[in-house]
Amino acid sequence: MTAFKVDQFLRAFFQANDCIIYEHHDGFIDVRLTEKLDRAIMNRPFYWHYVKQTGRQGEPFRLKLITNIDNEAKDGEWIHVGTPRMNEIVGYLEENSRFIQQFEQIHAAKQTMLQPWLVVNVMITFKGRQMRQELKSIGVNLINGLFLLNAMENLEKTKLSSFIKENCFTISPIISVTSGFLRIERKLIDDLVDMDEHWAIESIRQMKDELLLLYHFYDAENDRGKMMKEALEIVERLTPKIEFHVINGGLFYLSESWNRMKV
Repeated sequence: MTAFKVDQFLRAFFQANDCIIYEHHDGFIDVRLTEKLDRAIMNRPFYWHYVKQTGRQGEPFRLKLITNIDNEAKDGEWIHVGTPRMNEIVGYLEENSRFIQQFEQIHAAKQTMLQPWLVVNVMITFKGRQMRQELKSIGVNLINGLFLLNAMENLEKTKLSSFIKENCFTISPIISVTSGFLRIERKLIDDLVDMDEHWAIESIRQMKDELLLLYHFYDAENDRGKMMKEALEIVERLTPKIEFHVINGGLFYLSESWNRMKV
């Protein structure tokens, strides 16, 4: 996940959770959390316990985050996929925002159709010699099967609500939500087939080197059991793996203009 995508993801997350954003530019975001979010991601239980015991009004944390390593801001916290703060945010999403339903808010003078889109945020973990993660946001139209990558970035620019606007109506999905999930999974797998395999090749090369070194070290027959145990640990650690983990998703009813943003 690029720094830009992390930046857009964080902005959408804080906006969706009613936080006050004071500043957002060049990979820097300055935000005042809500009490609920502070309690969830800032690990300040003693502060909130003290506030409750004294009857005072607590002040949610003002968080400054940097996603662009070239940003010269000195008092911000560096954040990217895999950092403890990002893991806290992802964990919060998993626990509190697993699946939602939203409607695009448009002013329609006549009856306007909204089409169902399934949007899913997926964490892809590449395990091998090194571990890295990418956050993908992908949507699929449940009427015509069109895909949209970077869906969250587009949703961020769209006014949404849990209530449908006057003069708008929805149509039932032709593609089921389950089938939509499977299509998204297939799309992600197809994209992975075309990606650079250098990370996997390097991991396999290191696995072979470590196994050869292990076999040279254990040359006595009575060490065979221990050698096999360590060999299995090396294979388990360095065999390239790709794992998908769904963070959250939603069913979004959107206007026809979204079909023009297809992949």
